[in-house]
Amino acid sequence: MTDDAEHLVSIIIPCFNHGRYVAEAVESALHQTYPTREVVIADDGSTDDFTLSVIRDLVRRNAAVSAVFLEKNEGLAHARNAAIRASAGKYILPLDADDRIAPSFLTKTVPILSDRPEVGLVYTDSQTFGYENAFYAAGPFSLAQGLAVQTFGCTVLFRRRDFDRVGGYSGECFALEQWDFLLSLLELGLTAAYVPEPLFLYRRHGDGSMTDESQRRRPETLRYLVRRHPRLFAEHWQDVLYYKDQQIASLLQLNRQLSRWQQKAMRTPVYKAYAGAKWLFRKVCARGRSVG
Repeated sequence: MTDDAEHLVSIIIPCFNHGRYVAEAVESALHQTYPTREVVIADDGSTDDFTLSVIRDLVRRNAAVSAVFLEKNEGLAHARNAAIRASAGKYILPLDADDRIAPSFLTKTVPILSDRPEVGLVYTDSQTFGYENAFYAAGPFSLAQGLAVQTFGCTVLFRRRDFDRVGGYSGECFALEQWDFLLSLLELGLTAAYVPEPLFLYRRHGDGSMTDESQRRRPETLRYLVRRHPRLFAEHWQDVLYYKDQQIASLLQLNRQLSRWQQKAMRTPVYKAYAGAKWLFRKVCARGRSVG
């Protein structure tokens, strides 16, 4: 592990029963073109022996990798906090155990934090893999956008001292702890910087159970965010309202376009033939059930 604390980046990897993926995340962290980095894994109370053995093997084989083992599963916020507090880096980069980063992630982001004291975190575009393969452009940061929507995930670079100043991640913000962390940095007078390259590689899973749970709990989580940061929302509510209004207007325009395309498609011979075949198929199936 490097002694160059002035430039050291700590890559933080929380892991709960993700033994089949965590080695990929660690490998992407170790294969950075930026040389001064360490990896700290936080096992969040994994219940399968395979994950625990994989983590211990990664620590044993790599001098730049260490791990903390939590007694029980308390969620991503608690695991990240534990690993960050056990780390030694000046800069922090969280990375979930099933995701990866491109080799140049740190090379492209560290100089921004180093040169621009007004920047509290640096984020990038993302590329999904696994169940879905798609490019997502996060776009340049604006205060209104930062208050209105969560535009990027947890894999962003920030300073350890700012993490300490805001008290880390809140465990009350289910699936939105990164958004809450951003708001806390904004309250310090900091802003966010954008690197327009897909340097974050996000694994898409076919199981949407976590997404469903996030949506179910989203209203209460949003109310919690407003209570946590009342001054920000009180001072900028008009900007938030305008941004949301623009979003709704864009969605309505898209919906109108889709409706027009659907109407045109329904008038084509191909669609009429498809509709006729579908009607005939249903009639045949219904007759078969009545005979049976």
